[in-house]
Amino acid sequence: MSTAFHPQTDGQTERTNQEIKAYLRIYCSNHPETWTEHLLLMEFSHNNQVHSVTKQTPFALLLGYQPQAIPHVIEDTNIPSLSEQLKQLNQQRSEALAAHELAHALMAQRIQSKFKPFKEGDLVWLEAKNINLGVLHRKLKPKREGPFPITKVISPWAYKLQLPEQWKIFPVFHACLLSPYKTTEAYGPSYSEPPPDIIEGEEEYEIEAIVGHSPKNARKP
Repeated sequence: MSTAFHPQTDGQTERTNQEIKAYLRIYCSNHPETWTEHLLLMEFSHNNQVHSVTKQTPFALLLGYQPQAIPHVIEDTNIPSLSEQLKQLNQQRSEALAAHELAHALMAQRIQSKFKPFKEGDLVWLEAKNINLGVLHRKLKPKREGPFPITKVISPWAYKLQLPEQWKIFPVFHACLLSPYKTTEAYGPSYSEPPPDIIEGEEEYEIEAIVGHSPKNARKP
């Protein structure tokens, strides 16, 4: 499920959408007038590619076998129109596979250059611009929250964080909302106060100790 602040959904869906867009863009440049006639072949080519995570094609997972669009070896026939149609279909299939492989390589290169991968256990800062914790003055709140440890790597661009229990939000975030937590020899780790409890839209802090008090109606001697 996507939102206005996070159209990348769960990372995997966004990755697929980006690859299909690049795939269509490449194919349309070669066939600007008739690209719509080849959508079925492009869909077949996409579903016939091995997924980087499952190591299987969508066809193999859904159907249990690997369908073939056309024979790999095209034999000559006595019908000229059929022979020409088979050769043309084979050429279109080759173009679709080449465009898909190029789109896959371009998207992988773009992701690797844009996001630095994290690993489980890393501490990261979380961009707070899209997080609504019921704070009244959102413009004055910190730009980042955390640091939080990564508990699970969903994909190279989606990570699950260990958030405070009182936040009650989905803990998986896109890599564009995360930045590495770093320490320096001069200052050591950055100090981060524990987040407050949100009760009826207001921040509540637990009192550790009372260091002094003054009676409200105290009389001067």
